[in-house]
Amino acid sequence: MRSVAALALLGTAALYLATAGLPFFSESYSHLAAAHARTFADCFDPERIPLRPGQHVWFWVFARTGATPPVARLPGFLAHAASCVLVFRLARLLGCRPGPAAAAAAVFLAYPNVQSLVWVAAVGWPWRVLFSLAALCALLSPRGPARGALWLGGFLLALACNQGGVVLPGVGAVLVVARDGTKAWRGLARDPWFAASVVLAGAYVLYLGWLRPPAVHAPVQGAALANNLARAAVALAPADLRVPVLDLLRGERPWPGIAALAALGAGAVAWWWRAPWAVRGLLLAIPLELAPAVAVTGFVPRYAYLASAFFAVALVLAWQGTAARRARVPVATAIALLAAAWVRDTVADVGEYRRAGAAVRAVVAQARALAAGASDDATFVMVDAPTLEGAERDVPVFDWALPEALAWHGVPGRWQAVATAAPRWLRGVEHVAPGALEERLRGVRWVRYRAPAD
Repeated sequence: MRSVAALALLGTAALYLATAGLPFFSESYSHLAAAHARTFADCFDPERIPLRPGQHVWFWVFARTGATPPVARLPGFLAHAASCVLVFRLARLLGCRPGPAAAAAAVFLAYPNVQSLVWVAAVGWPWRVLFSLAALCALLSPRGPARGALWLGGFLLALACNQGGVVLPGVGAVLVVARDGTKAWRGLARDPWFAASVVLAGAYVLYLGWLRPPAVHAPVQGAALANNLARAAVALAPADLRVPVLDLLRGERPWPGIAALAALGAGAVAWWWRAPWAVRGLLLAIPLELAPAVAVTGFVPRYAYLASAFFAVALVLAWQGTAARRARVPVATAIALLAAAWVRDTVADVGEYRRAGAAVRAVVAQARALAAGASDDATFVMVDAPTLEGAERDVPVFDWALPEALAWHGVPGRWQAVATAAPRWLRGVEHVAPGALEERLRGVRWVRYRAPAD
């Protein structure tokens, strides 16, 4: 356990040192601005959108203490390090020996979770993963006086950090039954703590989906759902595999991409069919965990954070359960290659965020130069500030909150964001056709964003 904790701290510290000094991005600024105007009790308002009291509490603390980006990122990184230790514990509870369980923690640590840690707006996500893992470890532990309370408390805290925690009772039931057999259903049915979590999860879905106006979490449909399913299907694959498959699906002839997805699906089914029951449970837990993000939002790889923990444990259990010694070598090699590819993706993601940080600083500098000496009532327009960056267009820069960002950096004036080429579904900018831009800018002072030199 100590070696796992040391590895988790070293790996997390290396990532923290590489990214801590980057500026805030996107919605982080709007959350900080909202937190300044709200009380601590407002964090728990059931009408608050999004309904994430854990996230709102963190931003209330950041706003009241004047936290800088390195300080605001620290809680998420600490939660991530603790999650690595809990992955070791989860693996042990599912039958891993100490060495393979430590390997599972190392594989989980390798997964590219950069966005969940660097993007402070997602501060609730690493804490949701931490509380989810703690709850699952409690549920799978031998029965004791505090077991039920720890399970229910972990579930409620995970749910408070992010709505995705609602699937935790289903994931917990699958893992318990996979490890202990079908008779374990009876024990879960008689467990008042588990029953309470199921009832609360059902009430939460009912409230969020139907009772609270407006209905924010409406299911995605049609092409958006198909896109989400495709992204989720390859979310755990390295970028060198994931990106080409998705590019094929976006082409005029998507059949090669569909064939690639079908091959991956067939491989997963074959693995599930031949795997021990504990591995089967983990493989079933992955789509359960990803389902909320697929159903109600635009899916991005960071939503596979907790799923990567299940996948890491499943891989190591599969290696441990391989009877033939000769077969263990290629399995171990495949796991090592996957972990190495994930580390490479992590390095690439850090580079993308560092470039995005340079873009934020350039926007602030260009806005400050235009607004120098102006009053706070003056109106300015920033044209074509960066919105979504990165190879997969999933690094949020100013898809939201450009006015709040400039105010946070002390730039005077009332700022408006105008975009001529940003995705139309972005709601944080005003979309203007290039031919209508001259009319839109008439009578106001404006600046067009200029990307910094590499």
